[in-house]
Amino acid sequence: MHTVTVRDAVYLDPMLLRDATDGTDLDQVLLVREVERRPRRDGGEFLRLTLGDRSGRVPAMVWDGVREASELAAEHPWVAQVQRAITSVRGVAAPVVGMTFATDARFVRNDAGIPAVVCGPGGIEQAHIDDEWVGIDELVDAAAVYAELFASFDNDAAAALPRRPTTGAGR
Repeated sequence: MHTVTVRDAVYLDPMLLRDATDGTDLDQVLLVREVERRPRRDGGEFLRLTLGDRSGRVPAMVWDGVREASELAAEHPWVAQVQRAITSVRGVAAPVVGMTFATDARFVRNDAGIPAVVCGPGGIEQAHIDDEWVGIDELVDAAAVYAELFASFDNDAAAALPRRPTTGAGR
């Protein structure tokens, strides 16, 4: 990461992968283009990743914290709920795909036990890069999908949430 100071302000200029050499420490966001879960010799698991930016790709291994990865089955009621909202607004269902990138949805699922579906405007290939942008029509559609999703929340959707015992707090 290059740091440029201009008049009491600090601007971070991310290093491109094509400029990195073997052993370079990178402290920046990179797109996770591929993920493969593999067994370790000790019985645990590790992740083999392909990370990338606009200039190239690089392999990486994640040895610890693999439990942080998570998934939600395509048959889960929340997936159907989101699909109904998308179809209602756009007239067609969105493809249900496994993500080859990381989001905070894993913390919502793993730590809080709340089902999470990642859904939004734009394409992942444009996320977190220089000049990231989303078209106005996509933003309008996304707002309409979110409004439809919130309006469609019902007892069936609520039943898909895990039940937690109440602690008496906030009574």
